[in-house]
Amino acid sequence: MYDVKWWLARVVIYFIAWYVLGAGITRLSELRDRNPGSDYNWRRRFQKFAAPGLVVYGFTITFASIDWVMSLDPHWFSTMYGVLFIGGQALSAMAFAIAITVLLARYQPMVRVIRPDYLVDLGKLLLAFVMLWAYFAFSQYLIIWSGNLPEEIPWYTDRTHGGWQYI
Repeated sequence: MYDVKWWLARVVIYFIAWYVLGAGITRLSELRDRNPGSDYNWRRRFQKFAAPGLVVYGFTITFASIDWVMSLDPHWFSTMYGVLFIGGQALSAMAFAIAITVLLARYQPMVRVIRPDYLVDLGKLLLAFVMLWAYFAFSQYLIIWSGNLPEEIPWYTDRTHGGWQYI
């Protein structure tokens, strides 16, 4: 039987970790904004926080995606799913950042800062993230297809019929 208390404890741990990461970066940003001319090495302080923060975020989002999304079909499993989920988040974040950048590029002071070649470079980076995400998704599909394992096939057949095949 599935233990709801353990699942809820994990969810709380995920959100606490994400809150600590967000609050820490926000606090560092506010401190830097209050002391813009100081000689303090802000870059090094951000790096010391962000590097382990990325590792913590990578682990928590992997386990959260397994708990929340893969649990919809408890018999299906994938070792690539956490990586696929992180790649999808990176792709979505990059697309959102580019959309905001394009909107802000129309107004001052960003008109002087954002040049068309910057947007071209961002588009190339977005294409790289699309290809990375497609590579992850195809790798998962190819392994399941070539293995022809009966317990893994229903996950794809359910998603290729009944209107989902167009998505």
